[in-house]
Amino acid sequence: MVARNFIGLTLIAAGALLQARPAPLAAETSPPNSAAPQTVMGVGALGRIEPMSRVIRVSPDQGAAGTVISEIRVREGQEVAKGDVVAVFSDYERRQAEVDLAEAEFAVSTAHLTAADAQFKKAQRDYDRKNSLRLSGTVSAFAFDEAELRSSKAKADLEATRASLKQSEANLRLKKLQLLQAQTTAPIDGTILKIRARAGERVGDKGILDMADLSSLDVVAEVYESDIARVKAGQTAVVRVPPSEAAYEAKVRTLGFTVEKNLVNSSDPLVDHDARVVEVRLTLSDPARKDFQHQIYRQVQVHIAP
Repeated sequence: MVARNFIGLTLIAAGALLQARPAPLAAETSPPNSAAPQTVMGVGALGRIEPMSRVIRVSPDQGAAGTVISEIRVREGQEVAKGDVVAVFSDYERRQAEVDLAEAEFAVSTAHLTAADAQFKKAQRDYDRKNSLRLSGTVSAFAFDEAELRSSKAKADLEATRASLKQSEANLRLKKLQLLQAQTTAPIDGTILKIRARAGERVGDKGILDMADLSSLDVVAEVYESDIARVKAGQTAVVRVPPSEAAYEAKVRTLGFTVEKNLVNSSDPLVDHDARVVEVRLTLSDPARKDFQHQIYRQVQVHIAP
């Protein structure tokens, strides 16, 4: 009887303990189909330093292709203005002489026109006078016919002289254009980066010199075609030049329109050296412009912020 009462008390106590147990905390249960937050990543790429104006390879006019250089009038590092003569070719003296001759011929034609015009005016006045006298019967028909003939001839001579002057003017203009082909001028305001041909050499495929406007520098980032959708104009970026720890600010300006093979290669053997990329141009900040003026085409690392 005592044992039966002990068992009953034990069962009652166990039930009370189960009822007193606290419910599980809400944090211990995970909601169904919950997803971890995703981190938006930026875009990394290799790039190179370039002037905003691009590097311009200055070559002679098509008419002077293959000609021999007589004089280089600039030096590397020199700043030039648009239109400044940078090189003169060996045929410059001959073409200058042709211009001088054409100018002399033009001057002669101008003098002939002045004389022909005066002759025509004189003949026309004589014709008008004799025509008025003919009506009153005070001049013979023969004298009138002679005056009319002289006026017609003077008019024809004047027209021929005008045509000759026009021809001389066109020839002078042609010789001046040919003289321009005997020299090469700077196409923009900028700095001479590298001279590729010297006096006495014939101009080849490399042209005469390279120049650029260094007042604004770009980074040309080669972004993988798979990442280009995450790049937009106006995004900020950080540019680094290993092994230096220096970082420069830049901003995405334009995106290229074509997918091409990459030009900048990493030293990492595991990196794809035949990647398909889109060129993205970023404008560098002023401090970077000062540091990179003598490092055109240097390889850099670019991280474009999301």
